[in-house]
Amino acid sequence: MSYNQQVTDNINQLKRQVKEAKSQDQLVNIIQSVQAHTGPLDYKDTALTIILWSFLLLGSVMLFLGVTDTYLPIITQIIGYTCYSAHSWLPALVVYILPATARRKK
Repeated sequence: MSYNQQVTDNINQLKRQVKEAKSQDQLVNIIQSVQAHTGPLDYKDTALTIILWSFLLLGSVMLFLGVTDTYLPIITQIIGYTCYSAHSWLPALVVYILPATARRKK
């Protein structure tokens, strides 16, 4: 099971416990169990964060160096060709990623 799925399951379990609580003592016990919990309590989105910061850094460097006028047509051609040829590489990528994600969820 993936890290983010464990976090989601933990949150859903806590929501159920809070809804089922009949007294203030039960709520205090739930809070104490969260305090003593050793598992994941927060989502791990490091890959997405790295990608976003990389694009921000690349864009800032290009803007600072003034290479947008020179390289912008080349960059748009590369992006355009990548999107145009997606019918050939996207199915292979999906076939590669889906089994890997299914294995991690078990």
